[in-house]
Amino acid sequence: MQHLALTACVVPCDGFTLGADPSFIQVTPTMVYTYEVFVDMKEYEDPQSSDARLHSVRYEIDADTKRTLDAIARHCATTDYPNVSEYDIRVTRRLQ
Repeated sequence: MQHLALTACVVPCDGFTLGADPSFIQVTPTMVYTYEVFVDMKEYEDPQSSDARLHSVRYEIDADTKRTLDAIARHCATTDYPNVSEYDIRVTRRLQ
């Protein structure tokens, strides 16, 4: 699925005097797609032990860049599973 998002950034504006820092917000449309993301996790029952529990979780995330996608996936995983020590994010496909 694709969405249209707006990305805003501040750009200098020389034609106007708006005080000490003349600038205005330029809005740029960007395409946002829905991705299927798996996060593989390793969780240790005891910090002294080498026995780990391995599991994965699946998310559907809307993002415009890979950097944003990774950040959202990591945030979701750390919020849902705060005791996990290792995360591995895999983007498997873009959903229709």
